[in-house]
Amino acid sequence: ENKYDMIFMDHMMREMDGIETLHKLKKLDGYVIPPVVVLTANAISGMREMYLNEGFDEYLSKPIKPYELSSLIKKYFSDKKDI
Repeated sequence: ENKYDMIFMDHMMREMDGIETLHKLKKLDGYVIPPVVVLTANAISGMREMYLNEGFDEYLSKPIKPYELSSLIKKYFSDKKDI
């Protein structure tokens, strides 16, 4: 019943990792998935592309830099007055 404008998902989680969780989200019927941003400390070269190929819309490496987060939010919501 909740509607989200964007999902921030850590890659390393206890039960399921972020990739598996994203794949399960995409299989849900009748649920429109908002942009999903992977959060990870995995900042090795080529990882951004790997996460995008897995279906994430965006990638942010930890520690998250405020200007990168702000830029990403503006990219998706620049038409909203609250930002």
